[in-house]
Amino acid sequence: MSREDILALAKDLAEKLAGSDEYKSLKQAESELNAHTAAQIMWQDLEKKQRACQDPGLSQEELKDRYGDMQKTLELVGHNPYIRQLLLAQMAMGQLWAEIHKILAEAIGIKIEGQGESSDENKG
Repeated sequence: MSREDILALAKDLAEKLAGSDEYKSLKQAESELNAHTAAQIMWQDLEKKQRACQDPGLSQEELKDRYGDMQKTLELVGHNPYIRQLLLAQMAMGQLWAEIHKILAEAIGIKIEGQGESSDENKG
């Protein structure tokens, strides 16, 4: 199979994903969040705190403090129905991505960290 054929399959998969319930739910949740200013502000605050936890120059103590702050914010904003719906939609889409990734990896014999050995490695 040529590179072009593989990329055509990827484009076909992308079109199918765009029509999936998971993607539609995600887009709907984003739209709902964007229609509510207070929810947007809370979401932006959460994203800012998530980014702050990813700073590569953090000490263990700074990371622990920032992560704790982010967790408190997540717990608080999770009570907002628009944010909660977006988080659930993101998790569903993420699960679908993970399943697709697993299928592709197993089909070509790549071991995914945390998934154990692929079937090709077990044939040994």
